[in-house]
Amino acid sequence: MILGAETLDARVTVGAAREALQNFPNTARVVVRRDLGLNRFWYVFDMADIVAVWNLWDPETTLEVALNLHETDAVPVYDSLDSVPEYPGETAVLADGDLVAVVARSTNGVARSMDDSDAALPTDFLPQAPPPTAATAPSPEETGTETDDTGPFSAYPSMAAPEQVHPGERFDLVIGLDTEAAPGTAGGPMTLAAVGEVFDLVVQVVAQGFEAPEGIRRFLHVRRDNPASSNTNVALIAPAKPAPCRRLLEVEYSYEGVVLGRAWREILVTPVPLAEPAVRSDSAPVTLPAPGSAADLTVTVIEGDEPGSMTWTFNSPPSLGIDLPGHQVETKVPAANARSFAYSQITKIGGLDGSLLLPNLITGIGREVAAAAPVEFWEVLDKVWRAVDDIPSVLLVSSDPYIPWELASTDEEYLDPELTDDSLPMTLGAQVRMGRWIPPGPKSPRGMERPSLPPAPVVDVNLMALVVGDYLAERGQRPLPYAMKEGRALEERYPTVWRSATLEQIDELFDDRLRERRESLKVQAVHIACHGEVDGTNPEHNGIVLSDDNRRLTALMIRGSTLSRSSEPFVFINACQVGQADQALSDYGGLAGAFIKEGASAFIAPLWSVNDVIAHDSALEFYRLTLDDGIPVGEAMRQIRAGYDTEADIPASTPLAYVFYGHPDLTLTLDSES
Repeated sequence: MILGAETLDARVTVGAAREALQNFPNTARVVVRRDLGLNRFWYVFDMADIVAVWNLWDPETTLEVALNLHETDAVPVYDSLDSVPEYPGETAVLADGDLVAVVARSTNGVARSMDDSDAALPTDFLPQAPPPTAATAPSPEETGTETDDTGPFSAYPSMAAPEQVHPGERFDLVIGLDTEAAPGTAGGPMTLAAVGEVFDLVVQVVAQGFEAPEGIRRFLHVRRDNPASSNTNVALIAPAKPAPCRRLLEVEYSYEGVVLGRAWREILVTPVPLAEPAVRSDSAPVTLPAPGSAADLTVTVIEGDEPGSMTWTFNSPPSLGIDLPGHQVETKVPAANARSFAYSQITKIGGLDGSLLLPNLITGIGREVAAAAPVEFWEVLDKVWRAVDDIPSVLLVSSDPYIPWELASTDEEYLDPELTDDSLPMTLGAQVRMGRWIPPGPKSPRGMERPSLPPAPVVDVNLMALVVGDYLAERGQRPLPYAMKEGRALEERYPTVWRSATLEQIDELFDDRLRERRESLKVQAVHIACHGEVDGTNPEHNGIVLSDDNRRLTALMIRGSTLSRSSEPFVFINACQVGQADQALSDYGGLAGAFIKEGASAFIAPLWSVNDVIAHDSALEFYRLTLDDGIPVGEAMRQIRAGYDTEADIPASTPLAYVFYGHPDLTLTLDSES
């Protein structure tokens, strides 16, 4: 179907556009022409989009700024109607000089006619002056508008693509929002809470093995009153596979640099059409975050179908002005898979702790891990670091539970020495404020989703549960004398409730049945100082060692408990090796994955065996920095890792051992009444 359209130049002011279009109906379409150097781009909007803009922006602001026009949002341009593909859900502009037609496709194909809608436009609305170089959005006080006068609304992520394609075939993935769940999509709607009537999301496509000739990043302009009215297209070319294979197309939604959620669907690549392919699709909930909660850099790493393959995407706040990669970034780790690569690194460290060879080993591991990251990661980190002109915060949202990215080398081969501090360990975790998180997976049939994105920026601590193992007294095992001192010191400083690492008291804590003086207790933080063990050959030995029983507190027991879901606590386990993740049932396993997936706000634990004395000192220093001084957790962890001394007579790796899952700018606040 051909729709009549009015055409405006992007350099026209909002006030001039209002004067020109004020008598046009809301059903009209508006085409905006934007000249950038020798290139011309076309954008199509509903009249209601333009009305929303002139109600929000200063009349002297140009349409280019008010509509937030980018090359990635431009609609396809075709020289003739015959060249327009007949996919549903797209809009195109046909251009022949100044002759413009807007084409709205339907499943019935494209109507073939032309509409000379540009001819009636006054020439004074096509100015020749150069566009302004900069402009900023007016404040709500300046425009007299409310920042959020409609409240949140519900919508579903939307992905439309053919169910099956031929190898090498080019097709469009249509991305947007909808008011109803697409067939085959499990769970309830996502909740969006944004400022104003119109806002932008950024979407990025992860499609391993597919080519994206026009890039993977797009802006999605969202209207509160009609979220289904906007969509954007990403052109993909199917991999040249001789045999039928199923592939996963994923879309990452972000807002102001914060990764909010994901949607995904299967597509069948087959040289011979198959009858009724069973295509699965799903989505993760999207909730717009509080202003200012974005990390300086958010990196998402998704494992692919091939062993060791990974796809990387990048986000940063628009205020930093970072030019992020628009192409698909893929890597392959130098081992059969990420697990073997990681274990080959970590298992070496514990055996050399205290040896003069330890610094060389740490440096060697760091360089090998750094080499596993793509060049684009280091380039983007360099830009972000310069833009913030301070120690940057980095959030790594990774489906890989193994590789110790915190150990990645930051020497001059990867980062400019002007940025890093050579007085500190040259590892990523000691140079930047870094936190990890787990990308959400498929929903349950009722729409429950864990973990949520983004991770919590604040945890209010009213009461901390202390779990300390007294192994000598209860079983005659090797004691942890500094673990007892650690517990007593924390008990003196902060509001705590003490529990032993016995079967009965562990069960009471994790089933959320803590009581004192017949009153129920709710904890917001859990600190565990015990023996821990991870044995890749004997999974039944993995977990926290109980002090009165041969059994371990395992990841599956955490998955079956209620504490994380009911209290969403901050969890610090100061026990050997339990920070290591594993994969169970093709998903995140280990204690890290168990706590985070069940709802914990954050998780800290060591990746390998730690020294009892240094572990004691590290824990006390951590809580001093966070609870007493108000320093963000990511910065506290950076300072603790910076305590690794390469010049020590007896080198100890414990400061580098800790992994932190949570927002790098997470703050722990201590209730003053407590």
